[in-house]
Amino acid sequence: MPHPLRVVIVGGVAGGASAAAKARRANESADITLFEKGPYVSFANCGLPYYIGGDIPDRGDLFLQTPEKFWTRFRVRVHVGHEVIRIDRAAREVEVKNLATGAVFRAPYDRLILAPGAGAVVPPVAGLPAENIFTVKTVPDSDAVRAFLEKNRPRRAVVVGAGFIGLESAEALTRWGVAVTLVELESQVLPPFDPDMSAFVGGHLRASGVALELGRGLKAFHGGPRAREIELTDGHRLPMDMAILSIGVRPELKLAREAGLTIGAAGGIAVNDRQQTSDPDIFAAGDAVEVVHAVTGKTVRMPLAGPANKQGRVAGANAAGESLVFPGAVGTAIVECLGITAAKTGLSEKEARRLGMPVQATTIHSLDHAGYYPGGELLHIKIISDPGDGRLLGAQVVGEKGVDKRIDVLATALAARMKVTDLETLDLAYAPAFSSAKDPVILAGFVASNALRGEERLITCDDFRQRRDRGEAFQLVDVRTAREFARDRLEGAINIPLDELRDRLPELNPAAETVVTCQVGLRAHVASRVLLQNGFARVSNLTGGMTSCAADRPTPNPAPAAEPLPSVVSVRELRDWTAPNHPRGALGIDVREPDEHRWERPPRCRNVPLSRLDAERPTLPKDRDLLFFCQTGFRSAKAVEDLRRAGWTRVAVVDGGVAAWKNAGFKTEKSSRVLPLMRQVQIVAGSLVVIGGLWSGPGRWLAVAVGAGLVFAGASGYCGLARVLGFLPWNRAPKPPGGPA
Repeated sequence: MPHPLRVVIVGGVAGGASAAAKARRANESADITLFEKGPYVSFANCGLPYYIGGDIPDRGDLFLQTPEKFWTRFRVRVHVGHEVIRIDRAAREVEVKNLATGAVFRAPYDRLILAPGAGAVVPPVAGLPAENIFTVKTVPDSDAVRAFLEKNRPRRAVVVGAGFIGLESAEALTRWGVAVTLVELESQVLPPFDPDMSAFVGGHLRASGVALELGRGLKAFHGGPRAREIELTDGHRLPMDMAILSIGVRPELKLAREAGLTIGAAGGIAVNDRQQTSDPDIFAAGDAVEVVHAVTGKTVRMPLAGPANKQGRVAGANAAGESLVFPGAVGTAIVECLGITAAKTGLSEKEARRLGMPVQATTIHSLDHAGYYPGGELLHIKIISDPGDGRLLGAQVVGEKGVDKRIDVLATALAARMKVTDLETLDLAYAPAFSSAKDPVILAGFVASNALRGEERLITCDDFRQRRDRGEAFQLVDVRTAREFARDRLEGAINIPLDELRDRLPELNPAAETVVTCQVGLRAHVASRVLLQNGFARVSNLTGGMTSCAADRPTPNPAPAAEPLPSVVSVRELRDWTAPNHPRGALGIDVREPDEHRWERPPRCRNVPLSRLDAERPTLPKDRDLLFFCQTGFRSAKAVEDLRRAGWTRVAVVDGGVAAWKNAGFKTEKSSRVLPLMRQVQIVAGSLVVIGGLWSGPGRWLAVAVGAGLVFAGASGYCGLARVLGFLPWNRAPKPPGGPA
């Protein structure tokens, strides 16, 4: 009697787990076995930084399946702690090692699925390994990071690598109140993005208190078993208490290579669209395989969870007897860090140019929803298209709200091989709270389509800079108001406000190569149309305007000196002055305890608990406005007073703290569902006082009132008694010494 189809799967995370589940759904009679060398199967490795930071408080939430659940639901035998060390293709067997006992045995297969994944890159530099240097790739990795944070309470951390995991790790550490420095060998954060788009993220991170060391990589660590310094490639050293390496991942190819399977030019296991390797009975999926890039048609490595899961599904179906294909992917990815979100799909401008493709790059800056509806945030959208036929090649979106919606629309358009002219006519959902009648994606389509039809020429800041540096002459016309122009401008610009342009045309040379700019590109578009229809033959719009050129201001006007910092500021000033690119560049400091900070907080702030202020003091800059807040104001007043005594002058108390922030209707961030411990104590103690008061004699109503007040304080976060005690002489907020500090 023939045996049932034997399917063996190597690796049990995204690709392997998806393959196992799909193989069972495709073939109920198959004998399916999965080997995973790690201690866990089907865990959410993309969620590990959020577990470290407290956004995912329950460790168990990371596990999507367990070996027991796999057997109960799918009748798949899962063996964790078992490493497949060799494939015998002739015998159709794999050699497996039990890592707990050391025993080695062989398991037969009819179909084999390889999903070994990719390991974190750990460079061979001096000082590694060290007990305070970590990677974040597995559950044990994240357990080790959390254990170190809980036990040692580090003050300073370095994250090496400013990619997706690096940014998420930086946010997680910041949630613990750690001062974070991001080190990146490239000259920008998020290297897959174009520099003009990643600049918005870098500016936001700096405004949120994260230090950036760009253009300098890791050379060595120093300090013995527990590293105390990181040395960068230029010899510069930074003190540190811990470090996380997020340099990248390397595909696990040893098993496939030793089995004689073909390794592709991109450095992954070569597969066809059915996920078959060079051996038709062996399939592969996940981070170790090559993927067809749906835009270019070329094979690439694309270590992303979405493609890995879909590849696993296709491999599992085909190994079990069905027939599915995986056509490729466009590489859509998204990351959020400290309130700023960045997403990318398809090719960036620099990737397309590197491939020798003709490129039209267009950039817009638009609110995420209708401007008249409160709470709008700026979205930055960059579209990459073919200047010949308008085919969409890629897109990037950066902003604080609405990024995910727009990148998914653009990824769908990219997969459908749509043109920029198709974006103009999209019928997208609109209501004032969610979008505008002309959604930012549609606006991006308008701008790109205008260029495609020849209604105007566009030039990027980078192209303009390079051509200017080569000696090309431009007539640069800035059509913003005189006040905007006085604030900042590009070198050699002539200021003619848009509303004066028609009357001042004689001041311009119609034969000159003319570039028109404004703040975001809209007024420059109107101006370019005016010029083109008045005899100016060579006119280009500087796409994205001065907002896109923020990182390219060769000779900006000197920034006006910041006004003196008051001793007490409002929550509105906290919101405005800590916003990215605000001239004050202030940093919000939350002096509450870490659990209070994780429960809720204003965005873009750093946690420095009052109890640790002395230890954290060396990490606080003296050349930057520091705005301190707590729940209501008492602890922040104490922090400011202590710092002034120690020589800090640019410090202020935020009046009313988090309570005033919420009363003003401003949004808060949350990374924990657990009520802060002290508020739990208030609720429990208050309840006991109320119960005791009801049973007591005289004064019972006073006890009940006090107990009820404690319960209210714990539940709401507002403590009236603290406000009253704050008026006592020894608790009062510091007075400004003779005026603003």
